[in-house]
Amino acid sequence: MTQVVIPDVIESLRSGNLVVRKDAPLPGSVKIEGPLVVGEWMLVSQVRPAELDRQLNSVGWYFFFLPPEIQAGALALDRDRKHALAKALRKLLARAEAEKVNTLEITRVKTKEFPGFLYASLRGYMRHIQQSPFLFRTAEEVHQQILRRAA
Repeated sequence: MTQVVIPDVIESLRSGNLVVRKDAPLPGSVKIEGPLVVGEWMLVSQVRPAELDRQLNSVGWYFFFLPPEIQAGALALDRDRKHALAKALRKLLARAEAEKVNTLEITRVKTKEFPGFLYASLRGYMRHIQQSPFLFRTAEEVHQQILRRAA
């Protein structure tokens, strides 16, 4: 994952935000945009998760919710909030990439100051946008598997 972080954008990270891969597939009628925050991931704050789910469902697409909630924390010296949040977000996104999901829903952003350093904690759920109702598989792949089993 590219390590470039946009510091001013990271400050606007809030509970309820979505962080979506820039290359996530979307139907033509659903538009989401936002600034890149880490590598190929963009911060989408103009649409809430429930609204995006409604938009996708209305055109036959799916917005999967993958529990359990994941969390990551990070320390930064000199109480550098942006740095601590960026490190924690990179950790969360690394887990999302390892699971091959294309969306992360932030559920909690918390920072705590200590003498000389700051601790940032992020929580969120992995989400995934796709056209097929079968997670990580296209309808064609599922159909072929059914045919193979029947043969």
